[in-house]
Amino acid sequence: MTPADLCTVEQEPLVHLRVFTGRSRAEMAKALGIAEETYRQLEPTGRRGTRAHHDRARDEGIAWDDWAAPAFGTTPERLLAARESARDAWLDGVRRSSPAAHRAPSSAR
Repeated sequence: MTPADLCTVEQEPLVHLRVFTGRSRAEMAKALGIAEETYRQLEPTGRRGTRAHHDRARDEGIAWDDWAAPAFGTTPERLLAARESARDAWLDGVRRSSPAAHRAPSSAR
C-alpha cells in the first residue's frame, strides 16, 4: 500500500500525486523525461506539453496518462482525474481573475 492509496480526496490535483511519490517538481520532470519548465506549467494547469509517446517496439502512440501514470505511482484513470481536477481549479482561477469578473453587475450601474 502506498500513501496515495490512503487518500480519498474526490478532486485530487496533480501536486498531491507528485508529493505522494516524494519527488520535487524537478525530479518528477526528470522521471517523465520532460523539461522542468514544462512540468511547472503542467502541474497547476493540468495541461500537458505532450499528448503521447511513440512506442517504437509496437510502432504506436501511447496516451500520456498511460505512460506517465507509473512515474506518479498511480493508475492512468487516477492520473487523468488529477489532471482534470488541476485544470478545473486553474480555469476557475482564470475566470475569477478575468476583467469581466471584476465588473459590477449591470443592475448596479
